[in-house]
Amino acid sequence: MLIPMLTFLAACGTPTEENFSGQATFTDAEPVVREQEPEQGVTFEAEFGGTGSFGDLESICLPTDGAFTGSSSSEGTMSSDGTFSGQVDASGSAELLSALGCVTEALEIDEVTTLTIKASIVADSENCSHYCSSSASSECAAEAGDATAQAECETELSASCTEECTTERSSIVAETSIEGAALTSLNEGLDGEVFGSFTGDFTFDRME
Repeated sequence: MLIPMLTFLAACGTPTEENFSGQATFTDAEPVVREQEPEQGVTFEAEFGGTGSFGDLESICLPTDGAFTGSSSSEGTMSSDGTFSGQVDASGSAELLSALGCVTEALEIDEVTTLTIKASIVADSENCSHYCSSSASSECAAEAGDATAQAECETELSASCTEECTTERSSIVAETSIEGAALTSLNEGLDGEVFGSFTGDFTFDRME
């Protein structure tokens, strides 16, 4: 489940071209399903870094290796079976900094070397119910040898979790790091600010 900050995903509003997709599950590997409202929104927040060329900074701000960091946020969609998609890039309202801490608005990205994405879904009654049931199932697994004890454990934990989720929390979140083949795919399609298509899965495992 990895801070709403995918400002680099897209500017403001609905993304124009999706390049990020994957599967969302809860802690017991069950898909993030919806019955009442099959499709729901998901907020992506990203933190990323890499190397590039700065077209608007004085020499005092320029790192010799071209290193930069960035953060951004955007909205995507998640279907009833937990598959999701959205747009992630370094344009629009993204905050970009040189490694020396200077803000840049004219960065031509050469390579992305790190990318962490946090996803958030609303803590409404349906999401809370599924999340808490999954969480209780995982936490009570130690009682698996005693069906009665396990059932009592799951009932108690699920009830307390649902109460907290629906009354004290605003979102259920997940976080993942993009690496390996997915990061290679992102860079292969990199076009200055827009990342290439890539995939990554989320496990929603905490409330905020």
